[in-house]
Amino acid sequence: MTFSNMANNNQSRSTFIKSSIRIALIYGFDCLDLDWEIPNTAQDMSNLASLFEEWRQAIEIESKSYGSCNYFAPDIYLSSYSDLPILYPGGAIKSYIDFVNQRCFDYHGNWDTSDTAEHALVYDNSSGNSTSYGVDS
Repeated sequence: MTFSNMANNNQSRSTFIKSSIRIALIYGFDCLDLDWEIPNTAQDMSNLASLFEEWRQAIEIESKSYGSCNYFAPDIYLSSYSDLPILYPGGAIKSYIDFVNQRCFDYHGNWDTSDTAEHALVYDNSSGNSTSYGVDS
């Protein structure tokens, strides 16, 4: 099952959330980290917002009972490309996430037929293919 399929269904989302928290408690994890590469549609982003909200609620309930697993930090792939057709759910990220790891890579690669460039350029205001552009936009 893909993240997209899981997040698109209330029951599978609930199962995923319960399972992840159970594993965190069993192994003594102090946080949960989600690495969904990459939500591709507006529906995925809406489902991601629901997942963040429901996961946060479940984490808070469990942390009251067990005193652990109260830190939520997903990896979020922020594209540097200005033509990205979808936006991450900023309100849900602000409301339900403790810390965001921005993944900055693949700005250039074998698909570039005319340019050679760094795959994780920090600054490039001229093209928009950079970490700073991804953060600022």
